[in-house]
Amino acid sequence: RKTSRHCLELWRREIEEMTRTGRGRDQDALRKIYQRIQSGEETKCELVRMENENHLSLPMAKTIYQINTANYPSLIHISSGVFAKQIDTEAQTLLVQDVLQLSPMERDSDKYGKIVIHFSAKSNATNSESSQSQVGGHTNNEIIVPKDASPSAKKRKEPKFPITNHKMQIVSYGEPRTATTLLFNMVTVCYFLYLMENCQTQASQLTFGYSYPLKGGGVHGLYEAAPNVLKTHVLEYLGTGGGHDLVFATASDKEEAVAIKANFTKNGFNVAFIQDAETLKEIGTAGLIRVFVEGFGLSSEAADDLQRYFSAWEILRQCCGKQMSTRWRNDLLPSELKKKDVGHHPTCATYNIDTIERIFVHSKLFAVVNSYSNMVTINKPSLVDGELNGTYCSSYNNVLSTSGANFWGNTLGGRVDKKQTPKVDVDNDNIPNHSKAELSKLSESDAEFLARYHDNVKTQWKQRLRDAIKARDSSGYDSGLYDLQSTTFDVTRAVFLISFGDEASSSALVERCVMSLRRRGKWSGYIIVLTDAPPDRYNDVWDDRVIVMHPFPKHYQSDDGTQMQYTSENTSLIYKRFKTYMLDYVDSEPRLDSVQLVYYLDIDIMVGNTVKSLISDVESKYNVLQSNGDLSERRSRLYFFTPLSTQWPLQGGTFIVERKTSRHCLELWRREIEEMTRTGRGRDQDALRKIYQRIQSGEETKCELVRMENENHLSLPMAKTIYQINTANYPSLIHISSGVFAKQIDTEAQTLLVQDVLQLSPMERDSDKYGKIVIHFSAKSNATNSES
Repeated sequence: RKTSRHCLELWRREIEEMTRTGRGRDQDALRKIYQRIQSGEETKCELVRMENENHLSLPMAKTIYQINTANYPSLIHISSGVFAKQIDTEAQTLLVQDVLQLSPMERDSDKYGKIVIHFSAKSNATNSESSQSQVGGHTNNEIIVPKDASPSAKKRKEPKFPITNHKMQIVSYGEPRTATTLLFNMVTVCYFLYLMENCQTQASQLTFGYSYPLKGGGVHGLYEAAPNVLKTHVLEYLGTGGGHDLVFATASDKEEAVAIKANFTKNGFNVAFIQDAETLKEIGTAGLIRVFVEGFGLSSEAADDLQRYFSAWEILRQCCGKQMSTRWRNDLLPSELKKKDVGHHPTCATYNIDTIERIFVHSKLFAVVNSYSNMVTINKPSLVDGELNGTYCSSYNNVLSTSGANFWGNTLGGRVDKKQTPKVDVDNDNIPNHSKAELSKLSESDAEFLARYHDNVKTQWKQRLRDAIKARDSSGYDSGLYDLQSTTFDVTRAVFLISFGDEASSSALVERCVMSLRRRGKWSGYIIVLTDAPPDRYNDVWDDRVIVMHPFPKHYQSDDGTQMQYTSENTSLIYKRFKTYMLDYVDSEPRLDSVQLVYYLDIDIMVGNTVKSLISDVESKYNVLQSNGDLSERRSRLYFFTPLSTQWPLQGGTFIVERKTSRHCLELWRREIEEMTRTGRGRDQDALRKIYQRIQSGEETKCELVRMENENHLSLPMAKTIYQINTANYPSLIHISSGVFAKQIDTEAQTLLVQDVLQLSPMERDSDKYGKIVIHFSAKSNATNSES
């Protein structure tokens, strides 16, 4: 009372300032004062921060169950404006009843319990009048002030997901252990609610389940009668995009989400949503529910029901049943069966699991779902668990803690009995020698079965490569290389490679690329290698149709003659900028006078099929170098394939240059790259994007950047997708990015692929010269670049 007035006045001034700037948290005002105190700007006020300890609890949807009911905290703050609406109604009501020590009559009055306040702006006069009548006059457990809580909130909203009909075939896809079950359950329950609100007759027809290989061939669950929600971990099960109305998928992070969406879209799938673990961690399940409520156009009432339902389900998924957390399972096992290398689960031990189960079972949405016979099995921690009855979880956990149980629920001492685990034959897409009962059991085994199946896909993909290499050796080694001297070759086209930097020079990337061109590519024409490596690095390495060139000193300077400068963030632009000088080097070599088209390839590309078929297809399809009209009057053109990420419109690792028309586009590209060296960015694709946008807007009219579909011409494998490469019919170009994805891809898989694509001899394989190659571009001074 005697000292605090100054601090309070400071706080009030900051709040009043906030009313002018639009911010709305008094904590923001406190933070500003706190920062001024820390900096020494404010010396007359002190804000003391006290530890909460057991004095203050700030429960949220998940943490409310961690409150010690035998020794309550001094203060329990359930924020009525934020967390109260997210916390399960029954849990909150029971807590209030116990903390307040309500009598039976007080409990029956329904005056207390869950209270949610949404502050709505009114005039000061009406605020003071309305607050008492709004709150005091409400008799429900949940008191909601704003107008949108009226029955009008139940009105149908326009879905943000592309929902086109009431009989949709929906696919939920993701790699194991990427929260795929959360996504699948969220999609299924939300689609069910959507049908309930928009076409109730179809709600009773909704089916859902897993896809898996059928005995005798085929895949269960594909193209079933709609409406249907199908879950799978295996891309091959999805076939082509035409068989599905909508796809939801999971990803490990935001970057992978972009790539996955681009891949699905490219293959004809209609993508509704990609759930990535990075964003999920930021927004939580509550935030995910908000996305799905908007996505399916659900009512506010459905949104509240979903929050209560999934706040309990999420805990049960981790801490109850046959597919519970590995760490919690290990915590429950008898001491002699525990795995020493598995850590403890951080929260499961704090819950009364039967209470959570009862909250889930007594939720409104559980009852609605359970009233439909086709939906009953979704009301469980996993589809393989038994029916919930209020004590199922504690009973199951008791069995686990006394005798141990594996993923399948069998009491096998806490370990999976491999003899009882069915073997999957991936090559035939079936499960041989199993009864219908066993097959039925497999169809309900979500993560482990499909994860094991995916592991077998990888294993047998590698084995096919080993078999191909062995067959080539046993039949008398043939590299596929033919006698260049006796072969007529195309003098109108050339391939251009650029190899800069010590790591590239010391690696076998250039040799690998050239070898693939000559062997699998059957390319007998000219190959230009522009390199800053010492002159003797590539002496006598190849035939005389491989022309090794070194950079002109003037090309280390900008067009105005000044020396180019680079930062640590854009050193890769040193060599990428030389792509724009390709025509200068072609023009400098008399042997290339007849060349009309130049195909640029990054040196970490391998050619998997004949160059002739690539040239024939893309040049015909994209009207490359057509003779109609005067070529000199055509717009300047460059041709690019499509990148994995939608962040960029063009993939800069492979492109086609027309000798007579492309110079203007190349010069535009160089100017943008030079501008990037001043701003610190480091991707030549950013420069291409800028030009592409200027063309789209009509600002640039003399250059055309043609985007070609990758089809089977270009494969950009990543750690997961490398196993999708068809080794019986390789793509024309296989680009394993040495700076990005090469380090992430399994070493054995990558090495086997290289050995088979290059058709290496036993001696070449034993040299260890080829295989997985990772390049980290390092900056050199411009001076040493010019000298080298």
